[in-house]
Amino acid sequence: MSDINMQKEKNISNINNDSSEKRGTARIGNIVLITHWLDGDVIPFIRIGKELKKRGHEVTLITHCYFESMAKKAGLQFEAWDTKEEYEALVEDMSITQKRDSNNEGVLLLMDRYSEFHQKYEGKEIRLREYEKVKKYCQKENTVILCKNRSSIAAYMVAEELHLPLASVMMNPTEVISILSYEKLFEQKDVPELNDIRKSIGLKPIQTWLQWESSPKMTIALWPKWYDDNLEEWPSKIDMVGFPLENGKEAFNRQIPEEFALCLGQMIILQRIGIVRKCMRQIKDIKNYIFMKVIYYQLYLLLVEQQN
Repeated sequence: MSDINMQKEKNISNINNDSSEKRGTARIGNIVLITHWLDGDVIPFIRIGKELKKRGHEVTLITHCYFESMAKKAGLQFEAWDTKEEYEALVEDMSITQKRDSNNEGVLLLMDRYSEFHQKYEGKEIRLREYEKVKKYCQKENTVILCKNRSSIAAYMVAEELHLPLASVMMNPTEVISILSYEKLFEQKDVPELNDIRKSIGLKPIQTWLQWESSPKMTIALWPKWYDDNLEEWPSKIDMVGFPLENGKEAFNRQIPEEFALCLGQMIILQRIGIVRKCMRQIKDIKNYIFMKVIYYQLYLLLVEQQN
């Protein structure tokens, strides 16, 4: 992995190392990685886990069963959220809710089907089952939890209950906007549901979704600063550590310098994304907010196409 990407594993390793350094000894951690959904949400965690394993840490990945062989090949312990049949159903449902066409009907469909999808894959029973699985792997000394943002409710609750260091991961810049818009759209409905789950395990209620989502000791962004450093909407500090590239796995084995971005036709797109982000901060009407979010996402996809 590139030097800039190595830094994120070093940061994670050191998140709970202060007392060890004072004693002059290295602290071996029990690192629990937690994520959901598809390849782009899981493979970066496997790569991070692989590097942490090389440094002598015990590493467990908790995610969907589909990724078990990949995780074990990387030397990680593994726990599955689901069965093969359950994951296939999830992929099918996600393909329906995330399908987009030129009229953005996919976004409207996603809004219409949100409640059904949420109850099926993010309901109270699911979250409590995930909570028990995560808690089982967090009993050892020097445990650190690293999780994907928003979907990793179980990780947040276990870290809070057991007073463990918690770091969250942003996979791409659109996730910042996604979480901000999620709060606008669903907070009134989801905060009471979340507090009901919290109450069942003895945790106090939260006031706002965003406050809780931005509470981890460390938030890691898996992109370099040149890609997008306009993160002032987020209420806490975000450390941009670079793309999670692995030698031999990608066509781009190093970070793309900013001075070459224009040659790839990316700077114009990046500037447009910046303009869209600034516009979104001024938007109060929820329909317009969703519309601008769609534009931002489309520009992001265009940028990815330019890179590939």
